[in-house]
Amino acid sequence: MSEANRHVVEQLLTAFSNADPASAEAVLAEDFVNHDPPDLPGVGKDLAGVLTATRYFHCAFERARAELVCIISAGDKVAVHDRLRGIHRADFLGIPATGREVNVDFVHIFRVVDGKITDRWGVADGATLVKQLGAEPGREA
Repeated sequence: MSEANRHVVEQLLTAFSNADPASAEAVLAEDFVNHDPPDLPGVGKDLAGVLTATRYFHCAFERARAELVCIISAGDKVAVHDRLRGIHRADFLGIPATGREVNVDFVHIFRVVDGKITDRWGVADGATLVKQLGAEPGREA
């Protein structure tokens, strides 16, 4: 089961990288819960929230993609270390476009049940992200 669950999570990362919300929605459970959603406008803990966050990142960062660094699966859990890469081309949390490339680490734990992602816990290196955008120290994404 771990390999199948790993494949489901890889499909989600691919959907993010391809800016393909339909493919992302296909692997997310209707009752999906994002226990640690990013602090972005309009982003909640549910399925709609994760799709809103995806759109927000793709609007702000040209060629936004999640590059897999490491993935480990055991039972119904899949742990991922990935890097968000993209070029800052539009407003992000009030920071005007800089044209700078970003390279930011994320760590997620996903729970997969019956071929669907039901839960996500995770953290992002928001301090590095805003630093790469030239924002003032202490401001975090």
